[in-house]
Amino acid sequence: MSFETISAFGPNGAVIHYRPRQDTKLHITADNLYLVDSGGQYKAYLCPTDGTTDVTRTMHYGTPTPMQVEAYTRVLMGAIDLATLVFPEGTGDTDVDILARR
Repeated sequence: MSFETISAFGPNGAVIHYRPRQDTKLHITADNLYLVDSGGQYKAYLCPTDGTTDVTRTMHYGTPTPMQVEAYTRVLMGAIDLATLVFPEGTGDTDVDILARR
């Protein structure tokens, strides 16, 4: 495991590496977004380096608000842009960051 699984509902999903506590935990309902973020590590076979994974998913169990739809769509568009990006020689990390945030 590369980090503890993050399971956050509503505004807690915006807290980096959120951990539920008695005073912050929320029950999942149909009126907000749920975020789960999980990672793992593996030993590479016939490869000089090991690997780390990180998978994040956001879902809604009800009908999202127009603002939630817009935010989700913008993040999805950024993820698609990054997944299809062809890195020309000399591409820097700030160039990629700008594309992801457009």
